[in-house]
Amino acid sequence: MATKDFDWISEMCRQEVLDPKRVKNSGEYLLGSYFKARRSRRFNTSNIISTVKDVPAEKRKIRREYLLLIKGATKKDHKEFVWEALSVSWIDEKIQMIIEEIAGYEDVGELYKTILVETYLNEKPLKGDALYRACGVGRSAYFSRRSEACTLFGILTYRYAKRREDEDVATGLIDATTRLA
Repeated sequence: MATKDFDWISEMCRQEVLDPKRVKNSGEYLLGSYFKARRSRRFNTSNIISTVKDVPAEKRKIRREYLLLIKGATKKDHKEFVWEALSVSWIDEKIQMIIEEIAGYEDVGELYKTILVETYLNEKPLKGDALYRACGVGRSAYFSRRSEACTLFGILTYRYAKRREDEDVATGLIDATTRLA
């Protein structure tokens, strides 16, 4: 059964012409891979642009790939992209930025932040009853709320990437004829 929170998060997805399930899956995959990468240090460093001067170009490249992927990509495409994106030096900052934006949502923001932090961002995540207690919810509510939190993470990541893409077009950093749909 969908909650009122799921309804408004889904509406955010629909406003961007995105399928809420695809956005949720993308958010879950990104966060789950981020957790695994931090634990295993499995980073694909072969494609990293290493000079500070190139960081803005690197950000534009990854942002554009993300915008294309969330609109429709295979699991293989997503996997290749995620490992490249997680290997950049600035990814922690961007994930934390989105998590803090989530925390600002009235009523559910702090709950969603707690769920995401305890599930994906802590080095030693809580499990089972300890996790549910930390979140202040029961088992079934945890899984429903985690789904909502991952969908919100996905749509906010998309909106941030899209806003930055639009800014780059407006300032001439990206040619308007190569603008993404």
